[in-house]
Amino acid sequence: MLNISTQIYYHFTSGRLPTDKSCYRHIKSVECIPTFLLGEHEYTVIRIIGQSFMLHQVRKMIGLVLGILRGYATEDVFDIVFCKERVDIPKAPGLGLMLNQVDFSYYNKKYQNDGIHQPLDWSKYEDQRNEFMMQYVYQHIDQIETEDKSMLQWLATLNCHTYSFRDSSSPTIVDDKVSETDDLQIVAIEETTLHTQSNTNGKRDYDDSDKCDLPIKKERMEL
Repeated sequence: MLNISTQIYYHFTSGRLPTDKSCYRHIKSVECIPTFLLGEHEYTVIRIIGQSFMLHQVRKMIGLVLGILRGYATEDVFDIVFCKERVDIPKAPGLGLMLNQVDFSYYNKKYQNDGIHQPLDWSKYEDQRNEFMMQYVYQHIDQIETEDKSMLQWLATLNCHTYSFRDSSSPTIVDDKVSETDDLQIVAIEETTLHTQSNTNGKRDYDDSDKCDLPIKKERMEL
């Protein structure tokens, strides 16, 4: 498991300026789950735990890691991906990206002993949830990947990226009103919206976390 602190994820989204404070995100951990078989394919799950995610953020994080694993970039790229100059980072397909769990540990710690609120704990449903994921969700992901081969085809494009500074100008900046609201969205392309927990003063409790899983097929494409 890899622990990551707060960084500016300007290169992992679109339509933002590097000075936009909303590009700062806190990732608590990144974990690779042991592989498992679905039909003829071997999969792993990349579990990312963070406090909120921006448009394309997780897909670009995965894209960069796979680019490194495939040998198109080295770990030295991490020296530049958090700077203000635009960097060319591939964006992995959205198939399989999901909000897996909402973590209410900070909420429970703060309110469960006040005599009013009950703790939010889903651990007793863990077995049923895992069974449902394996029987329906992962099976569906494998079926779509088998038919469309979106991941396999995308892997062939990794060599088209420079993994370095871009020569082109910055992307179009979104309207200020959109920036204000989009800060509370998680990977809008997956049509999943998550609002962070707010306290009584209207400020965000930044210790509540979201867990985002992205199954990745480990089958290597022969190029």
